[in-house]
Amino acid sequence: MNKKYSLLLLITVFVLPLLGQMRFNLKQAITYGQEHSPSARSIKAAYSSAEWNYIASRSALLPSLSLQGNVPGFVRSISQIQQPNGDISFREQRLASSSLSMMLSQNVTPTGGSIFMSSDLSRIDLLGTNPTTTWQASPLQVGFTQPLFRVNNLRWDWKQAKLQYEFAKKQATESLEDLSIAITTAFFDYYIVRKQMINAEYNVAMNDTFYRIAEGRYSVGKIAENEKLQAELSLMNAQNMRDQIQIQILTTEKRLKNLLGVPDNQRVDVEYEESLPLYTVSLEKALAEARENRSNYVGFKIQETDAELNVRRATANRRFNGDLTMSFGLTNTSAQFNEAYNNLQDAQRLTVGFSMPLINFGRNKAAYMVAKNDKESRMAQIENNRNSLELEIMNNVLQFNQLKQILAISAKSDTIARQRYDISTKRFVLGKIDLTNLTIAQNEKDQALINYIRNLQNFWVSYYQLRRLTLFDFETGNKILVQ
Repeated sequence: MNKKYSLLLLITVFVLPLLGQMRFNLKQAITYGQEHSPSARSIKAAYSSAEWNYIASRSALLPSLSLQGNVPGFVRSISQIQQPNGDISFREQRLASSSLSMMLSQNVTPTGGSIFMSSDLSRIDLLGTNPTTTWQASPLQVGFTQPLFRVNNLRWDWKQAKLQYEFAKKQATESLEDLSIAITTAFFDYYIVRKQMINAEYNVAMNDTFYRIAEGRYSVGKIAENEKLQAELSLMNAQNMRDQIQIQILTTEKRLKNLLGVPDNQRVDVEYEESLPLYTVSLEKALAEARENRSNYVGFKIQETDAELNVRRATANRRFNGDLTMSFGLTNTSAQFNEAYNNLQDAQRLTVGFSMPLINFGRNKAAYMVAKNDKESRMAQIENNRNSLELEIMNNVLQFNQLKQILAISAKSDTIARQRYDISTKRFVLGKIDLTNLTIAQNEKDQALINYIRNLQNFWVSYYQLRRLTLFDFETGNKILVQ
């Protein structure tokens, strides 16, 4: 990479941020991303849609008032008209009709039926040489309809609607936690290359010093040319590593900005300043919270409910069922509008319809067996999925509890590697070790730094994975739920 391009990248990476940049620590990045990122907006829009579906389902349980009408309706036709003597004669008919009806209805969830109250008014105008007008008024009708020996679809649908809303709420929470995991990964990827750049610049400066020392020693015959060339190669490798890291900074920053929803023309810097949550998570507590909070367990209930409903419907179709309709009202007809509401007469209706299968060559029994076997299959699959989920939770809990020890060891290793490198540097300057041993110490220092930050990344990813798997914040002791 030529010097002009290297200078341009250095300006892009280090100078432009000083002109106006956004700086985040890990928790600030997650909070910002959950508010501004495209993924967060998509998650919240999907949840809002589910919320409105729930509101629509709940409205089926509440009274509804409707107004229907037909104003006007006109008919001109030739119809069969029975004459007073019993003969049938074809006569031209021209009439205009209008109607208006208002109905108040209420579903009855416990029984699956409905009650209603209505008021109707209609008018018929016979047109022609002897026009007439007839009004029919039914100011009040009260009725009730009730399915008999059938599945109460209203109650089952409401039960499913509540489960679906709960499932959507928890799924949205999990999706936001997934976003937290993605942001954590991208945050540390960017943080690592920023640290690597600082380390790379330091290595370039140190290797330049070592090369100058090697040149001086070679010029007075203290070292062989091979060692001087090795120092020059180490300097070139350090410069090449720095140039590669400059490109990684741009790509990792872009990935982080995409997750956070930061505009392309805005620079981003990160800093790690979080204190580690060093508590130990109980497996029993994690499993208990997951069973109560996770969308998977709500999904299991939805599948169980759906399978049970199919069995009940198939069972109901094999036996007698019917419908009961009752209504009572007042009605009258008159040629005058006002008189249509006088001298009202009773109007009652009672109907009982029924259906009973006699011979269908085993079709209903086959449908029942299909529903029954489907339920058994679903229950077995649910059990398998539940076991897999709880195994995943157990593995994550064990990993999270172990990572604290791994992180402590890697932090100590990083400290020792830096101390060893400092000692090796001083010994090299004094001529007590050769460049090969110094290079080994430098590589170990660099690797120890990366290992420490990677373990730091693994710890925080595991921390947010545990939150996602349980929807529980073990740090505060509160459940996690989208608002």
